[in-house]
Amino acid sequence: MVFPENPEAMHIMVASATGIAPFRSNIQRLFVDPQVPKGKFNGLAWLINGADNYNTLLYNKEFTCILKDNIDHFRYETALNNSVADRIYENGDEIFTLLDEGAYIYFAGSKTMMPGILETFQKMAKERGVIWEEMLARLKKNNQWRVEVY
Repeated sequence: MVFPENPEAMHIMVASATGIAPFRSNIQRLFVDPQVPKGKFNGLAWLINGADNYNTLLYNKEFTCILKDNIDHFRYETALNNSVADRIYENGDEIFTLLDEGAYIYFAGSKTMMPGILETFQKMAKERGVIWEEMLARLKKNNQWRVEVY
């Protein structure tokens, strides 16, 4: 799962458990890689990291450190008890706005998270007067909706 090379792109990444791996590598490339000039990425990388509890929250310290140094371009949130759908719902207005503005949204991790996420998007769309099936089809057509679950 590789991000588009556009340095102004907006990325919303939703992970559960080991699904964090592709996002970690992309975040490192954007913010840590010494071969990438500091400040080259001017977009937004927003990570929602889901886990059962703090003991299973992978790379939390690393992401927290990256956040401190990149506050304008990196957003990091945790979703304990694997409540990623709840975290998405809490941020629904912003997520819908970003998607309308061309943001990419990625999902990686256990496929068991996707039914709840899809239900959440359906609910958020209905609350906003949006036909979810049409919006999802548009996002997929524009390659903005990317799912890599197992």
